[in-house]
Amino acid sequence: MGSQKEDWISFDSELAKVKKDESDGGGGDPLNDMNDIPLDEEKPSPPMPAGKTSADNIIAEIGVTSHEEESSKSSRKGSTEFPKNGRVSIEVDETKVMKNGKNIANISPINERMAWIVPPIYDSTKQHPAVAAAGLPQDTYSLVIRHITEDIRFKSYIIGFSRVLPFWIIFSIFILLFLLLTSPDGGFWVMVMTFCWMLMLFIGIFFCVIIRKHLRIGLAELVGEANKHLLHYNLIAGVQDRGQLSCHKVVIIFMYYESKECIVDIEKMLRIANSTAKPKPILMTHDEMASQCDQLLRGHIQPYIKSFVKRRLLFPTRPAEGVSDFRPKHCQKNHCLCQFVEEEYFNAIKRTWYDRLI
Repeated sequence: MGSQKEDWISFDSELAKVKKDESDGGGGDPLNDMNDIPLDEEKPSPPMPAGKTSADNIIAEIGVTSHEEESSKSSRKGSTEFPKNGRVSIEVDETKVMKNGKNIANISPINERMAWIVPPIYDSTKQHPAVAAAGLPQDTYSLVIRHITEDIRFKSYIIGFSRVLPFWIIFSIFILLFLLLTSPDGGFWVMVMTFCWMLMLFIGIFFCVIIRKHLRIGLAELVGEANKHLLHYNLIAGVQDRGQLSCHKVVIIFMYYESKECIVDIEKMLRIANSTAKPKPILMTHDEMASQCDQLLRGHIQPYIKSFVKRRLLFPTRPAEGVSDFRPKHCQKNHCLCQFVEEEYFNAIKRTWYDRLI
């Protein structure tokens, strides 16, 4: 028993000694001794090649990082990379891609005085930068502008199309006021003259509508003749009247349009129409067919551009806008020229004799 007591006493004394050592500096902790054990032997760094230093390695690493940043930027701009196949990335600038129906430029008149009377004047010597970027030569641009603006059909349309009907109504009102002022007593004579005035008014309106139709047809023929010089450069031009009484709100619109595919489709529709014509099929040579297709295309450019800028040819994007008889063909969002020709010429509804006049 005495020996066991001594052992317990010795154990307590040793524990007190350990606590004292920990308070002095932790020299007796076995865990602290493990920090002195080497984990792995440090491998010596490989020898540097001759003529290279550590700074060269840093520069090489920076070069790789900048290359990765440039490749990520180019991929965001529309580049296509094939790193697995080892192909070179191809950058595509979407701003330079031309699509059918893209409005390139609007040419406005340069004169600003007496807009209600004086026809617009255009500067044919100064080419629009966007038209020049599309590849149209300066000589062709000047020729087209002069061909359109110096023709009597263009000036007649500008002055008379939107003014002939209001002027006739105003003139008729002055005639009525004159009849009433010259007959202060009234009576049967005034009633008869009033009925004559009403008949004159309706007849004048009917002839004004016919005049407007022929002015519109004349402008379409003029624009078709001018576009003969533009189709080789994948461009078309048209006239838009943006004003009611002002002559100086008339702009000439230049639009990018590649018409080769449309001409092929128009030729197909023309062949079908000739084969089913009554009382007998119509036979045409290759040159006659090509000439007819070209005339149909150029003859519908002016009404096509007018409807295009007024957003009448847009395909419906939701059920509330209705359903279109066509699907996107040569234009992504609008009817193309061959579809417009098909609707206005080949599938035109037969009109009565009075509808044909107006």
